[in-house]
Amino acid sequence: LLYALLHLSGFEDVSMEEVKNFRQWGSKTPGHPEFGHTAGVDATTGPLGQGISTATGFAQAERFLAAKYNREGFNIFDHYTYVICGDGDLMEGVSSEAASYAGLQKLDK
Repeated sequence: LLYALLHLSGFEDVSMEEVKNFRQWGSKTPGHPEFGHTAGVDATTGPLGQGISTATGFAQAERFLAAKYNREGFNIFDHYTYVICGDGDLMEGVSSEAASYAGLQKLDK
């Protein structure tokens, strides 16, 4: 799903040919996305549930940076954080902890 969305969003690294080469040796679309390997992939994934924790950290960082650097009329940091996860991710304890933390901190972006 990630690579299809990147392709449809216009990322040149992720051509239809690369989407068809999903999980093939040497392709830009590995089974576990890697930061720095494919444009649009902001974090390397690994263990199940890790992506949810990473997204929570990204949202917390955006809030911190916005509070520090944004000024009236100059919203430098003003973005939303999205995560794609599956049922396996949600069965891991780390994802529950990350979701609980996000709710406690009221991370709404």
